[in-house]
Amino acid sequence: MFGAAGFRHATEFGHPLLDDEHVGTGVLRLPRPLPGPAERTSVESALEQYRRARGPGRVLYLLDSSSSMDQEGARGWDGPGGGPGILTQSLGGLGTQDEYGVWAVYDTLGGRPYEVLLPFGQHRRAEAAQVVEAGAAVRDAEADPHAALLAALDDMAGRGADDERPRLIVYITDDEDNNRLTGRNLDEVLARARQAGVPVVMVSLVAGSCDRGRPDARIAEASGGRCLDAGEDLGRGLYDEVARVGMKEE
Repeated sequence: MFGAAGFRHATEFGHPLLDDEHVGTGVLRLPRPLPGPAERTSVESALEQYRRARGPGRVLYLLDSSSSMDQEGARGWDGPGGGPGILTQSLGGLGTQDEYGVWAVYDTLGGRPYEVLLPFGQHRRAEAAQVVEAGAAVRDAEADPHAALLAALDDMAGRGADDERPRLIVYITDDEDNNRLTGRNLDEVLARARQAGVPVVMVSLVAGSCDRGRPDARIAEASGGRCLDAGEDLGRGLYDEVARVGMKEE
């Protein structure tokens, strides 16, 4: 099967075809060696063209706004390393043609697990950052990551049902309320993540949250996304993930 598909030997000198008799036409029997490694600018150009071929991206941010994000001694809120700061830094990876929105995740009085902080749509970066900075606030409430993630996955799955535009969900949290993300609740999120086909980037402000077997790591893996925790540069890491789906126009 692999030979007929045109695969080659991995170790044999010259990397000849596995099956030289049954491969289709147009396959080079003796491929020439590459002239050299691809330059960084060439790779970035190819990735940029690929992004534009798929069209503008869609990103839904979930910002944990529960009380633990700003408890004494916590570093989850203020400054460039806090939740709002990390979020606004990543907006540089999006352009005016991209669509995105921000949910503040906490147990609202109306029973919904989030409040819309920035409506989903096209925005100018400076204006979006201003709305987030002005409206983001820690609430005297807990967060329900189980309910919020289910709602986000359903929302984004519906937005991409009729096109191939890239999509992404970003959840920024201190993991304080992950006691709601265990057992059947976690299983439900994992199943929905596999079904929705929308990558989820879990951004934890706590080191070790992306260790194998932890809820954040499992959700990222199930969705085809990525897990980032305080053991690395969260601002840079999230910007890179967002830029992969965004147009990066100022």
